[in-house]
Amino acid sequence: MKRSTFKLLFYINKQKIKSNGKCPIMGRITLDGKVSQYSTGEEVDPVYWDAKSGRTITKGKRTEELNRLKLVNEHLEELEERAKQAYRKNSDTVGYVSAEIIKNAITGRAQAKEMLLELFDEHNEEYAKRVGIDRVRHSYVRYLTSRKHLYNFLQYKYGVEDILLRSLDMQFIHDFNFYLSTVLKLKLVSLNDYLIALRKIIRLAIKQRTLKRDPFSDTEWKLRLLSIAT
Repeated sequence: MKRSTFKLLFYINKQKIKSNGKCPIMGRITLDGKVSQYSTGEEVDPVYWDAKSGRTITKGKRTEELNRLKLVNEHLEELEERAKQAYRKNSDTVGYVSAEIIKNAITGRAQAKEMLLELFDEHNEEYAKRVGIDRVRHSYVRYLTSRKHLYNFLQYKYGVEDILLRSLDMQFIHDFNFYLSTVLKLKLVSLNDYLIALRKIIRLAIKQRTLKRDPFSDTEWKLRLLSIAT
């Protein structure tokens, strides 16, 4: 992944002074020119805020006020470290990160999954809860195996642990099919089971609007021809 311009900043929103005279402390993430802002859940009297450091002023304060201001700063340090970890994790493991992804990691806010295996894991967790109710364990195990094969394929082909859903295309389907048939030497029945599982996840991505186009629409006829020929 190319080098990004990543900046973190804390500031107070003076446009929203509360009845107690305090202003909310906001966080701002800037990544490659794109900005995402969020509330830290903290507030402070403007006289105790240092805009340059993005922290509360603790020097020369009364013990009671000093302790409260220190706690605010500790929370801001924690949020900053959480942001840095999210940046490193996404940069190193999947090669993609955005200001919005970092914000969601900081706030813990749920978001539509942008990565293939993340969405696969979410699907499998929900599927597991339905086993014995309206789903069978055999199918659940097949999804787990499909996920494992996809992970190994991503390591084998791209050297990554996950991939953006929006980057999936006909070539990806073709390469995964080739990997299953040549590297793993799977029989056609098993191979198609794993492709069907992948298509299920892709349909979920389309449903949540992470993916706009179904890459299988270009390859389905080829897979059918492969089945007939074999």
